[in-house]
Amino acid sequence: MALRYALDLAAARAKPWAYAGFDEALGGWLIPFSLHELHDHLRCPITQPGLFDIAVTETAKIYDWAIGMPNLGKHRLFLPQRSLRYRDRVLDLALPTNPNFQLETPFFIEPGMHPDLVEEGYHLGAWRMGKGYPKNGTTESEWGIDFRYIESIFPILERMEKLRMWLLLHSEMVLDSVGELIADRLREPLSIAVVDRILRTFPGLRVTIEHLSKKPMVEAVRLWQAEDRLVDATIAPQYAIWNSTALFAGGMNPVNFSIPILGDEEDRLALIAFLMDGLGMAGKDNAIHDITAKSRPRGCSGGVFSGPVGLYVYFHLFRLHGGPSWFEKFLDFQCRRPIVWYELDPTPRSHTIIREQDWYVPGLYQSQGAQAIPLFADSVMPYNSERLPLAA
Repeated sequence: MALRYALDLAAARAKPWAYAGFDEALGGWLIPFSLHELHDHLRCPITQPGLFDIAVTETAKIYDWAIGMPNLGKHRLFLPQRSLRYRDRVLDLALPTNPNFQLETPFFIEPGMHPDLVEEGYHLGAWRMGKGYPKNGTTESEWGIDFRYIESIFPILERMEKLRMWLLLHSEMVLDSVGELIADRLREPLSIAVVDRILRTFPGLRVTIEHLSKKPMVEAVRLWQAEDRLVDATIAPQYAIWNSTALFAGGMNPVNFSIPILGDEEDRLALIAFLMDGLGMAGKDNAIHDITAKSRPRGCSGGVFSGPVGLYVYFHLFRLHGGPSWFEKFLDFQCRRPIVWYELDPTPRSHTIIREQDWYVPGLYQSQGAQAIPLFADSVMPYNSERLPLAA
């Protein structure tokens, strides 16, 4: 597989279905829905103000609604009032860019958290979702769940099921039965049994497998859905365009390092097939990190800053692989299925036009001393978009 550091417009144009859905009058493809971002790391305004400024602003430029992740270190979102204050901080920054912008904030699931606190936050409007992280498996996750003892959060999940909430799950086993680290590529597949136990124990709990990345989990999600389990999955763009070669081509490339680790080519192809079969939802896992954190000789942060370009990666993938109905499949993936799954208001607050229009992806995004390298940095992006607010 050729390593993709730019999107090949010529390859897309060569497809006989390349211009399906194209609106001649608008000069592009009209998305008649608000755009939703299902997995966004907006960072902490207290400890990372520069990254917070970049992430929130770039998200609000494109999207009307986002799920902001709660793993904010000591400021993590596990208290209702803290979550509400965080949402206010995000909206204060986002609304001047996009007056339609709305934010959901899941709570950070911690073993020992009292179910009454979950219910309090739900009734206060602080959250409709909870996010489960594997303990010490990713950024700011030391307060997370040891998947070996998943029953430690069963009282929380029971209350969430009763309230018809959603469990967003970073599904990876970090430690084996004797406490040894599990090899990175095996972590997601080895968590399948844990997810299956959750689904069978709490059949009314809606579970989102986040940033699906490996073929065994793809096959598991297909099976669970065939059994009518309440489960869906998001796919981040890097897993659909790269395999692990992106980490090592020409030397070590920490800017391409994300968690879960990039898989093999068969994993990538399984994801493409999953998408083109009309499954899964867009969720970029937009994980901005400062260049200093991405270039550490040890303890390099995992995550790809995909916010400015992720929409176009999805669009391009469906255009390449989706066949004659590719644009409708893209709309299902990016818009329709998220609205149904998360029971969102289907009334659009804006429309978006995607056009074939070159723009240069900066090598760095900078604010308040923070510097972040985006996906496809220093390349020409052949697509651009225009958000069209609707009259009230």
